[in-house]
Amino acid sequence: MLETEVGYRLSPLQRHAWQGRSTGTGCSAALFALDAPLTRDELASRLQRLGSELEILRVELVQVDGLREPVQYVRETARCHLVVGSMDTGADVASLVDAWLDGKASREANLAVALLDAEGGPQHLLLRAPAWIADDTTLALLAQALAAPDPFVADTQYIDIAEWMHEVLESPAAESGRAFWSAVTADAANAMRLPFARHASSSAATPARRCYRVEAGPMLPPEPELQALVAWHEVVSRWCGAAALDLTLFDDGRRFAELATVVGPVARPIPLRCDTRDMAATDIPARMAEALAQARRHQEYVDPALPLPVHGYQWRAGGGNGAARRRGDSGLPIGPGQLVLRAGVDGGAWTLEFVFDESCFTAGDIDVMAEQLRSALLQAPLAGCAVLPAPVVTPAVPGSAGALFDACVTRFPHAPAVRSGQVVLEYAALDRQVGRIADALLDLCARRGERIALVLPRDATCIAAMLAALRCGIAYIPLDPDAPAQRLADILAEASPRVLVHAGMADRWPRVAGMAMLDVERLPARVDGALQVSRAPVDPLQIAYVIYTSGSTGRPKGVEVSHQALCHYVQGIEQRLRLEPSASLSALSTWTADLGYTALYGAVLTGRCFDIVPADTILDPARLSRHLADHPVDCLKIVPSHLAALLDVPGGDAVLPRQCLVLGGEPAAPALLARLRERRPDLRVLNHYGPTETTIGVATHEAEGAPHHAGLPIGRALGSLRLHVLDAQLQPCPVGGIGELYIAGAGVAQGYLSRPDLTAERFLPEPVSGEGAPGTRMYRSGDRARYWPNGAVQLLGRADDQVKIRGHRVEPGEVASVLARLPGVAGAVVVAQDAGADAWLAAYLVPAGAVRPSDAALLAQLHDCLPGHMVPSALVWMQQLPVTANGKVDRRALPPASRQRGSGRAVIPPRTTLEQDIAAIWMALLSVDEVSVEDNFFDCGGHSLLLVQLKARLDAAFAREMPIVTLFQATTIAAQARFYDASPAPEQGTRTPEQDMARRAEKARAALQRQREARTDV
Repeated sequence: MLETEVGYRLSPLQRHAWQGRSTGTGCSAALFALDAPLTRDELASRLQRLGSELEILRVELVQVDGLREPVQYVRETARCHLVVGSMDTGADVASLVDAWLDGKASREANLAVALLDAEGGPQHLLLRAPAWIADDTTLALLAQALAAPDPFVADTQYIDIAEWMHEVLESPAAESGRAFWSAVTADAANAMRLPFARHASSSAATPARRCYRVEAGPMLPPEPELQALVAWHEVVSRWCGAAALDLTLFDDGRRFAELATVVGPVARPIPLRCDTRDMAATDIPARMAEALAQARRHQEYVDPALPLPVHGYQWRAGGGNGAARRRGDSGLPIGPGQLVLRAGVDGGAWTLEFVFDESCFTAGDIDVMAEQLRSALLQAPLAGCAVLPAPVVTPAVPGSAGALFDACVTRFPHAPAVRSGQVVLEYAALDRQVGRIADALLDLCARRGERIALVLPRDATCIAAMLAALRCGIAYIPLDPDAPAQRLADILAEASPRVLVHAGMADRWPRVAGMAMLDVERLPARVDGALQVSRAPVDPLQIAYVIYTSGSTGRPKGVEVSHQALCHYVQGIEQRLRLEPSASLSALSTWTADLGYTALYGAVLTGRCFDIVPADTILDPARLSRHLADHPVDCLKIVPSHLAALLDVPGGDAVLPRQCLVLGGEPAAPALLARLRERRPDLRVLNHYGPTETTIGVATHEAEGAPHHAGLPIGRALGSLRLHVLDAQLQPCPVGGIGELYIAGAGVAQGYLSRPDLTAERFLPEPVSGEGAPGTRMYRSGDRARYWPNGAVQLLGRADDQVKIRGHRVEPGEVASVLARLPGVAGAVVVAQDAGADAWLAAYLVPAGAVRPSDAALLAQLHDCLPGHMVPSALVWMQQLPVTANGKVDRRALPPASRQRGSGRAVIPPRTTLEQDIAAIWMALLSVDEVSVEDNFFDCGGHSLLLVQLKARLDAAFAREMPIVTLFQATTIAAQARFYDASPAPEQGTRTPEQDMARRAEKARAALQRQREARTDV
């Protein structure tokens, strides 16, 4: 045969394969068992004959000047290579290719063939070809041709098929075909990922495979390809939480009879639109069959370079009934993050092969997916997820928190226990202070099992008072000295504490009948030997403390936590933190909630040091950075939104601890985690989760490796706790099934103080105890959750209206109840807006008369009886609240709310350049298009974390530092302008280009926000 000097253009599929040759997916290989033995000479003869018959085996790619891609020339001699060798019967295709077909001659050949003898078994043919020469079906056709004695006759040469492909794309019908794919690929379903999948670690995948066999029973379904597709879509869509989820179909491309025996690349991956929303299960197969037909009907028009969904499907026919039977191949070429099911049938069983990116999925992940696919194929119900065993934990000894502290005093008397700036209290000194307070409590007839209230500032004396109560077996109730007076009075009236412990100003606190007062600044002077504190053991079930949280019924509820629960938590978290005995810990949250107890009790009950950050420093980024730079800590517990605000200011990195960062109180945004990985890749980051009703925390997850697509899970249970994901019938959900999270074990609180009805509603009998102990209880968290394949738990929002605002738990019903009691309000409903760190409250109100109260008056009354984080950022007045058919408020029919100025007064625009500059910063920060110079920052939707960012932006813009205490007092634009007018101005020319840039950026952001608001209003 003569060489031809005519060059042929590559087919679209060849072009795509040639362009991707450098990604490691540029060749295909397969292994076939032979029915009849072959000699080397016989095989060489057949290979030569096959090369003469098939132009594709004689093609050479030649780069021509002026062309962006090569053209193919048909040469006279076939570009084939043959070797002979041996193999172990258990060897995989990849290792065989490395052993026999990885030489230069094999890599450069259009077809490389190895004839392999297997001891005690048939001979095998190993074939390898570049992806622009052969696809999966082509290798099977070539193997059959080499194994058969009869010559192979090519009905059509591939070069003709390549030209036909171009003609199809250039035909008038191509426009409608491309429009079809444009509509399919424009859908956001392509971007969906399995929640437990990690982000791809590089631009190239690390391919791996796992194979399974599922016995199908007496009879396979009549359309196994369709049933496998329906089952796979069911499994993936359930995990992704969307019935409209597209897959990548790896199709053999041979829908026409003329293409059945074509040797060359015809197979192609194509998007498969799979939308089964609002469909009955019986109708889904017909919908999927139509989707398959539509995709295949338009496959010639799809662009091979089109981005494809990461979840794929390929149907594989049997291994073949000819002279060569497929025994394995090199697998599909997959991209980063991909997971593909290759399904088939063999001898009455399903064969399932998962090809996946090993950097994104583990073998355990795939095992769970395979089990769920098995259930879907056999139409069998998924088994509920049993509670996974937690690591073995030795029971906490001793059994009371006071005894734990006493043990630390005995073992580490001269070790630092509490540090406050330059002042350090050793355990022995702290013990003496604890003893004095405990002695004073006993003098006031406070006895074991009673309660005391602590209204103390954030200092070492408060910690000593907590420990004194724990030592005496008295439950303490921590209260915020700055809380609204009415809220304090309501809590004290319900709790009826025996003693109120304060630090001066006794007349400031509400009085309750029978309650004594103890001023820690005027403790009786006693020598150490005169201390009469009882060291008798405390019952582990004795209440250690009572924490008040927001209540859905309109009043806060007190959670009673036992010594056993506190000791269990301390031991469990100590194992997770893995800190050195000399480590220091700190937390920036209030001590009236238990969020900071991770660090507080994780330090003073384990012999480590707790660092007290002064209250006036916590919200001042500059002072906080200086404090932690001067007094670095090894472990810090912080709310993610607070940390994000601190990292936004110059020098914010100084707040990060040396060893371990614990995030809790709200979900951590992926952007924050990415910043932490970039700035401190050496820092251990733990996600910490736990309602107050289960003692500080119940689960942790350490952020390691590439992040998961769904963000951080809450991880696995601490100690002997058990996490149940249950359905509405309190039955375990399968792995991946969404249910409500219930928590059982030693950390569960005793209940709510003086609220037996609410206790019975939220604390239920455990249906299946992981410890086999009868009568155990579990707490209904109200969080929607599911188990991941690796045993970690992922949260999916609330099953009720509860919301976290800046780390504080808020029941909108409590806020609505307070609003409804105010004069001039006939009805109220409060709804959380946005989510995560940006959550805020909107109140919808019905006036009681023709004249409604002013917003300013209502907000002032709310601040008198609610903490700042519970005050709504928007008040929306309505003639009546929309209701559903059964009379409940129809929240979906409520109008949209936006954060308001809140003052209710006329707008006073900025009057000076200074006020204009400050107003621009406000508008950009608050995302509003108008502010008055007399508006209060907090009434406009501002809060303490936004105040942190406001301070940083003001300091940068005016090159002068405003103390955070001053900023809390100067809460209007006019007041802030007066501060800068009165403070010394920087010398001419001292403003840096960065500060000028900051001012211009603030104005630009404000202008952009106004444009967006205007577009929204149209």
